[in-house]
Amino acid sequence: MKILIADDSMMVRRILEKFMGQMKLELVGSATNGKEAVKMFEELKPDMVSLDITMPEMDGLNAMQKILAINPAARIVIISAVNSKDMIVQALNGGAKAYIVKPFSEAQIVQTFTEVMNAQ
Repeated sequence: MKILIADDSMMVRRILEKFMGQMKLELVGSATNGKEAVKMFEELKPDMVSLDITMPEMDGLNAMQKILAINPAARIVIISAVNSKDMIVQALNGGAKAYIVKPFSEAQIVQTFTEVMNAQ
């Protein structure tokens, strides 16, 4: 399974990359903002995308809309420090398959990514 990570924090990207390796997932790209994520999604065609909400140039929700316009079946997991019920509902209603609040644990990532990958 090919994964694209988009987060403006290098530390978060590195932690997620480490978890991907442990889960035997192929990290195909690592974007620092939503605009890059959309471009990389078109080029790399990953099976799943991890998006932060608060990023420069284009936030995660706008990137998610653009990615879903390219492929309505895209599997998107939001990983964000934004812990507002309204934001979580907006993301899930907008097409995200899951929402993880930072700080996260390895167990949360493994469980959520596994569930999203196995969902039809």
